[in-house]
Amino acid sequence: MANFVTVVDPIENRRRAYLKKIEHLLPPVGGLKIQSCSSGDFSAIWAAGTWTKVDCLVDDEGVTLVFGDAIARPDSRRLDANHLRELWNKPDWAAPLDGFHVAATYDSKGALVIGADLLGVFPVYYYTSEDIFLVGTSPELFRYHSSFRTKLDPEGLVGILLTKGLVDGKTLLSGVRRLAAGNLLKRNSEGELVEVAQYKLPMSTRYFNMSLSQQVEILDEALEEAVARHVPRDKNCCLMLSGGLDSTLLAGYLERAGYDILTITEGLSTDNEMKCAKKVAEALGYEHIQFLADHENYAQYSDLSTTWQHCSEGFTGVSFWGFYKQLRKTAPYVITGFAGDGILGTMVDWSRRGFEHSASFETLFKTINAQAFNPRLLKKLLKKEYYDAFISETLKRIKEMHDGYPGLEFQKTWGFGLNQRIRFHDLSGIWPLSFGAWPILPFADHKVLETAGGFPIESLANRRVERELLRTKFPKLARLALAGSTLNAASIVLDSRSNAQQQIFGTKGIWKLRILREVRDQLLARTRGERRYWPRVSHFDSPGWKIIRKTAEPYVPLTTRFLRKESVDELIPSADSSYLQVRRKMKQFGVSETSSLRIVLGLAIWSKDHLDAITNARTDCQ
Repeated sequence: MANFVTVVDPIENRRRAYLKKIEHLLPPVGGLKIQSCSSGDFSAIWAAGTWTKVDCLVDDEGVTLVFGDAIARPDSRRLDANHLRELWNKPDWAAPLDGFHVAATYDSKGALVIGADLLGVFPVYYYTSEDIFLVGTSPELFRYHSSFRTKLDPEGLVGILLTKGLVDGKTLLSGVRRLAAGNLLKRNSEGELVEVAQYKLPMSTRYFNMSLSQQVEILDEALEEAVARHVPRDKNCCLMLSGGLDSTLLAGYLERAGYDILTITEGLSTDNEMKCAKKVAEALGYEHIQFLADHENYAQYSDLSTTWQHCSEGFTGVSFWGFYKQLRKTAPYVITGFAGDGILGTMVDWSRRGFEHSASFETLFKTINAQAFNPRLLKKLLKKEYYDAFISETLKRIKEMHDGYPGLEFQKTWGFGLNQRIRFHDLSGIWPLSFGAWPILPFADHKVLETAGGFPIESLANRRVERELLRTKFPKLARLALAGSTLNAASIVLDSRSNAQQQIFGTKGIWKLRILREVRDQLLARTRGERRYWPRVSHFDSPGWKIIRKTAEPYVPLTTRFLRKESVDELIPSADSSYLQVRRKMKQFGVSETSSLRIVLGLAIWSKDHLDAITNARTDCQ
């Protein structure tokens, strides 16, 4: 991985003192090498693993840095610093690049430009005040600069509590923003700062009049090219194989293209995902590795999450911090199917009511917001004298962001869902993974996004075109049981047994109703044990989350500096409470998902190291 900080500061002694102060803090985990470079008023420092491609060019023209795979079009070259500078110096220098990366150029006149991957998965945060400018992978180290004023941002807090993500780039720290997906960050020699749109999600009606089989052919070509473009032939790679549709599809393309890879799955042998992944690997002749991220270290993982991600993902990606040790033993590159479901249909499904072929922002936001705090409960939770006014403004901004996307209503929800929910939730684990191996995301390829953005709602609903792609292009894999959100795994091609299982355990018949599925799944999980990986490891009463609850408990009172004490007492159970007691408290407060509780616990752990931010916010509001 690369955890980096750049600073533009005209006072050399102050800049050097800052770099010296943060140097030993820069590596979040062990096994990383620290390097730095400087030119004029600019300095950069980073901690990276040996598996991370880092290229740095320092000369009379300034500094150019590239972390990761910046893939140019159409020749799919991995750009080094020299080639990136040449590209960005051309008239069409704003051409977006594929691959998981971040790049920066600083010229001799003092101008700085920074850009990242298409979906903004590589985190880039920035802060400017008077004559300094800070950019980094995390806001955490900004506060060590003597000119940085640490203060809680109520708008950033409200955004996280409403969506489990950042709204409009605003974070928990005032003045610190995250670069928007697809944008370039530009600072000119006079210190003027602006975000410039470099890439916008492509939406069209290009494939609306085509048959499903024609759409499958187009998607097949796009994914085949994406795999060839993103997966290197000359490096060892592993595939995170969950046994679900996305990773199974990628496994099929890798086998078709003749890649020799390892497959790797985290979990227990009894998990549906593990059973399905083994079958997929066996069918393709790939070696399969099983590993288990021990829950005993969840206290450490929760600290890493809150320290470096600042609850930007709603404190949901804690477990990913336990993967890097195994990845280091496996391969320098890790291929993932992350975001595939969102790109090829899930975000459209979230914006529909039941099985209707219509989409709306209201339905999408209600689905996202159900895992956080709805506005009514948020007014009950927040201290009115400090933050109540920001709720309506944040809701207004969320709607404006959605409406700013082009196209039909379902395309607007698709774009908003990718850049809000998928980016901050599903893709939040990518950066922690990079501590062990460099991530490859074929679904986040420009041609795949362009293809999906041209499909009609009928093809994206229930991931219809993706499922048909697997059925027609990889029939051997389509006959295997695939892991999903339902209690039992089922194949794409349903035989009589699979069809019966879908009737009993899937989304057909009476199980169309989500509440009935949840009650059934809870009862079955108690009697025979939870067989689905994510519900098992993320259960609020799981061994790992019991440790996190115990870790957070001493710091929960700190949240009462910006949350109402009576509401926190009503909502947050003691660490040793039974799950029945937890559910009783949730019902009493009015929330339906334990993810709401997790956000508060994450804020509690974050608060222990940011009391000055909370205190300064209170002082300003008084």
